[in-house]
Amino acid sequence: MPCRLICCAKTVNHESTQIRLERDLRRLFHSMNFVSRHPALKRDTTEARRFAEIYQQLGLAWEFLALQCQHRGGWRKTRKEKFACKVSA
Repeated sequence: MPCRLICCAKTVNHESTQIRLERDLRRLFHSMNFVSRHPALKRDTTEARRFAEIYQQLGLAWEFLALQCQHRGGWRKTRKEKFACKVSA
């Protein structure tokens, strides 16, 4: 009986981790969209360089979050006939 409770607790913990990961990725993609569409990027100014650097840092955060994904949502085929994680891609 105790083993079953531990296994259930691990499942719940994993589900909450996966849900948190999906939420963090959604927020990250929203931030990346905002930064990439900012009007300052159309000019060559210090503000544009700052936004470009922020976008690069958001890309690193995406890579970090993608490494945490356990691919529980399965895989999907990309346009280039490769497979990508449904959650982080």
